[in-house]
Amino acid sequence: MFVLDLQTGSETLLALGWQPVIANGGETVVVADSEGHYRAVAVASGKAAAVPVSGTACPRLTASPSADVFLAWCRPTSDDPVAFTERNSPLIGARRMMTLKLVRLNHAEGQTVVSAIDPRAAVSFGVAR
Repeated sequence: MFVLDLQTGSETLLALGWQPVIANGGETVVVADSEGHYRAVAVASGKAAAVPVSGTACPRLTASPSADVFLAWCRPTSDDPVAFTERNSPLIGARRMMTLKLVRLNHAEGQTVVSAIDPRAAVSFGVAR
């Protein structure tokens, strides 16, 4: 990932990774590595620190509405209803739905926002116009 200076047009390498999530009002970018570990990279300095995401129940972060809270794709827990996808490929069949949760770093549980969402769906976060 690169930071683009809009005044000069220059690009600066920020971090290697994927699935970027802007956090802390743009001061930090959280990126995943090829093994699914997350790290927070300070935009101003480029310094990185590991982001502790508890367990593997929430493998994909989507947004950060506040400093230590993330909207994440999570596997259903025992409290969530069991649901399967519809309109599936005959070769693959139905897949278990995921959940969207607000998770706080270093906490195992999160607050369910959407209890059953197709893992193929696109999800975004922000102010609607």
